[in-house]
Amino acid sequence: MGLTGQRRLRQIASLALLPLIALLASCGSPGATPIAKPVVQNKTPGKLLATKFPTIKLASAVAINWGNSPNLNLQGAKLITRFGVTYITELVGAKSQLFVRTTPKSSWDNLGNLPGDVVQLDFPSPNDGFALAETNGPGSVLDLYSTSDAGRSWKPVTSASFIQVHFFNSRDGIALFGASSNANGVPSLSISSTTDSGKTWNSASSLPVESYGYLIPRYVSFSFGSPETGYLAIGSEPGAGSQSKILFRTDNRGQTWREVSKSPSQYSPSALPMNGYLEQISFTSATTGYLVEARGPRGALYFTSDGGVHWSAVQILSTSASPSTSLAYFRSTTPFGAVALTNIGSLWNQLRPGSPWVDLYPPYWAEKLSINKGTLAAVSRGGRALEIPVASGDPMAATKTPASTLLDFQLFDATKIAVSNRAIWTQVRSQAWERAPLPKGDQALFADFATPSTGIVAAIPNRNSILSTTDGGRRWERVSVPFMPLSPDVLSANDWWMIGGTVGSPVNNPYKKNVRVMTYYLYHTTNAGRSWTRYSSSLWSQISPYGVKFLDSSVGYLWTSNRLFLTTDGGRNFVARNLPSWLNISSGHGLAPGGNGKAWIADGSYPLLATSNFGASFDVASSKS
Repeated sequence: MGLTGQRRLRQIASLALLPLIALLASCGSPGATPIAKPVVQNKTPGKLLATKFPTIKLASAVAINWGNSPNLNLQGAKLITRFGVTYITELVGAKSQLFVRTTPKSSWDNLGNLPGDVVQLDFPSPNDGFALAETNGPGSVLDLYSTSDAGRSWKPVTSASFIQVHFFNSRDGIALFGASSNANGVPSLSISSTTDSGKTWNSASSLPVESYGYLIPRYVSFSFGSPETGYLAIGSEPGAGSQSKILFRTDNRGQTWREVSKSPSQYSPSALPMNGYLEQISFTSATTGYLVEARGPRGALYFTSDGGVHWSAVQILSTSASPSTSLAYFRSTTPFGAVALTNIGSLWNQLRPGSPWVDLYPPYWAEKLSINKGTLAAVSRGGRALEIPVASGDPMAATKTPASTLLDFQLFDATKIAVSNRAIWTQVRSQAWERAPLPKGDQALFADFATPSTGIVAAIPNRNSILSTTDGGRRWERVSVPFMPLSPDVLSANDWWMIGGTVGSPVNNPYKKNVRVMTYYLYHTTNAGRSWTRYSSSLWSQISPYGVKFLDSSVGYLWTSNRLFLTTDGGRNFVARNLPSWLNISSGHGLAPGGNGKAWIADGSYPLLATSNFGASFDVASSKS
């Protein structure tokens, strides 16, 4: 497995992409109630009454407690052993949490912590394993740790200029070392062996890479397809989605190495690929092997049958699965069949060659949330509507809605609301869904309902108006507003909060004319949009806020890409907390507030996170899949 020098952040849909999503059309089911033509009434344009500047206090950063569920951003080391065990590490502060899944279908277990940032794991047997960790920051020497109880406890072995290790058993292994650069700035790479579990290493044999001008490799992978024959892949510093790579081979258990292939400067269909970043090589024999790449093709990897001289892309997972199926790790042979881990943390399993691949984990990828009496209503990637009990602990249930493009899904006592980009769908108990279309020509971008009857919609093409209804969408009032509405939050028929953007004057730009800067504010109305108060702060004015959600007239949350804000006095004062760099709470309905300091957040990944202290810290939300 390659050392990960760059941290990939989870990709989420930005506000700028939402208009594209809204251009998709929705459709009805055969059993849906016939369409009713809505009545539309234009109201007096809303006016801006005042601008307020709330007091904002910066508090400690949001803390995350993962429990037994790993962060699926895969920022740390990852490994699927030949025994079918999957390991993931996650850096939290100055330590790495280690998570294990003993079979593809089992649950995750938190094994505890290792010092520093773990950059590689290697398990030559089910119980014996080794880890390389950075404890003094990037570029420092790496610490080697060992375990003899399957990762439950670790002990330090030694520290050295390790780049990658490979152990044949609990005692014998080899390692790639990086020495200081020569006069030309090229590092000296060497391979040494150990027979005492890594305590001492014998005299090194040099690796012939200096003539290629490589920097210190951060993308490296060992793989042995037989006891004597093994391969070593080294990737250069990546850039712009491509990376030079070299593949070496040994036929004497690592004593000497020879070059097999390297990436050409120009595209060649069967060569060691230049595109993508090296993640892993995995050989199953002296000649048969696989290459996994970050930023590689969706659901595919590269295959060789002639010892790495020629390579071809092999499609194993669907290219259309949501979210992305680009691979991060692959093991073709385990006691449970083939196992694949994608770059956003989903785990796939193929029981036998030729059988279909099954997506085992996670059970969903929630992007939008609302809550009603202990049950979360969630919209997952791919437009699935889910009901997730968080109070009772009952299993999650999927709800089939008639909307093909699901923008929002909300639960009420006996009613469900589903919003597509062209209609509001309502289901009372188990009756047929009833469709209430939006006014002709309007396509929803954002929506929120306070009751099954009362809600508002921000739509295109008129981006400076709001559609409101008090009868479930049979009649609409169109209210013009002095801003571009985003992320509406409805407390009642008259009480609305939302984020709004205003376009400023043109700014000087030598490359493009008529460039204008958008400024963002928090807006509030208590009379259904006839007048507005806006709340201004430099902490969100130039950073497009992702969402706002109030529990009642006092308690509310606002979030941006890097901060979570809390008010308990209706917007006069806020407490701001920095979010982890990988956590991007989804736009619109990414946060669902509850009573007594509780709230749940979704970021398009898994699991859901829950707080009971108004966002100071979050734990993994308790629910059954």
